[in-house]
Amino acid sequence: MKVLQSCRFGQLRKLLLIIVLAIYIRASIGLFPYSGEHRPPRFGDYEAHRYWSAVTLHMRPVANWYTHPGDYWVIDYPPLSAYLAFAIGICARLLDFEGAVQADAYGYESESSRAFFRGTVLLVDLLFFFPAAYFASGGDLNRFASLTLFQPCWILIDHAHFHYTCIQLGFILWMIARYRTIKLTMIATAVLFKQTSIYFLPVPAMDALRQAWRRAFPDNDVLFSVLVALFILYPFKLDALLRRVFPFHRGVFEDKVATFWCTISPLLRRTGLLRSRFLPPACGLMTLVAVIPFLMGSPGRCITESDRLRLCIRLTGCSLAFYLFSYHVHEKHILLPLLPLSLCAHEYPDIIIWATSTAVFSLLPLFLHEGSAMALVALIIWTCLGRGRRPSVAWMLLALPLGILLAVDGNPFRERYPYLLPYFVAIFCFLNFLMLLLWCYKEHAKLSGCSFTVEGARNLLFRSLNFSRAPPQKLS
Repeated sequence: MKVLQSCRFGQLRKLLLIIVLAIYIRASIGLFPYSGEHRPPRFGDYEAHRYWSAVTLHMRPVANWYTHPGDYWVIDYPPLSAYLAFAIGICARLLDFEGAVQADAYGYESESSRAFFRGTVLLVDLLFFFPAAYFASGGDLNRFASLTLFQPCWILIDHAHFHYTCIQLGFILWMIARYRTIKLTMIATAVLFKQTSIYFLPVPAMDALRQAWRRAFPDNDVLFSVLVALFILYPFKLDALLRRVFPFHRGVFEDKVATFWCTISPLLRRTGLLRSRFLPPACGLMTLVAVIPFLMGSPGRCITESDRLRLCIRLTGCSLAFYLFSYHVHEKHILLPLLPLSLCAHEYPDIIIWATSTAVFSLLPLFLHEGSAMALVALIIWTCLGRGRRPSVAWMLLALPLGILLAVDGNPFRERYPYLLPYFVAIFCFLNFLMLLLWCYKEHAKLSGCSFTVEGARNLLFRSLNFSRAPPQKLS
């Protein structure tokens, strides 16, 4: 009994140490510049979230949130993000920060408002993401540390660049943790918080469809997810909401991002296809083709450790395919495939550190522009050392100075070719992510008991299409 109590105390002490260290790292990263700091006229994502809190706090009725005129940081996230902005606005008013949420105070900046908004991200991270990470890791503190300490992408995006991505990631982790019971409810809630959660949607949707077909009726999770979606969407005009949330007019990608379409963008621009109306359907078709293998060969359950591992590989591959081939992709979206992959810390340590290093490197142009490159360098070295993969440190110590050298002011290459660094980083990272996607195909086929060949793919397809319903049970 004393040994058991000693083990439990040791586990609790280790858990508290991880949480305290994670909070310290996040608070330290928050000292670096945020997106758009001192950069008028539109500033950046920090100003967007501050302005959304002001709009939602002062504008009535709620339906007008997605129809108000103007082009200054209109709300283009789903309703749950708008509700979060409204809650933050109320807290700002209660804590006497109302000056920070004035609708006509464009570009409002102060040390107190900065501390307030940075604090809201840290609080939401602690209250929402950390519990989800603990339960998704099954109480395994090594996996928990992998999610909270040694994954710099969402630390940088949330606490340096400024976002509330931790809530979206928390919903996805809850989906993985309770996949058998509430997968559709959690993915629906995640999509209604941030539309990029649709990157994961095909996998749980296909599994739920397969389960519903075998039972001949939808289960409670399907019905509850529909009710949740209807309740959240009820106050809003659906057509206005969809136009804001899915802005097809903004192009196939923003800035230079490590996707297929950015890589071939010089060819598309020369042939006049970059703004073609045929490009969105082409993106959808290529994404569908890339995603289909991850919809095959799964029983739709998550019972054993093998099932959970295969689920994480399927979610990683599906979201990575969306990132590489879908329409209107940001560089920040790469953190989504890293989430389920980070739960495989024990099984694929080298793959995770390779993917993490490449993902952080893909964010280099963004953080150089914002003046937070040192935060990026410090976190990637901390991650490589913490995971015990020192060869990756050597790789990053070669790659990062090369990128920073290309970005130095006064560099003749930068003055003559300002997009040289972002495009170099985009192509390099795209090739790495493409190899990671191929690895996901191979590993999914292996875990499904099929070879990575044409014959293995056909067997996987036939197995996934076995929609035979379970025989009816006899009543005693």
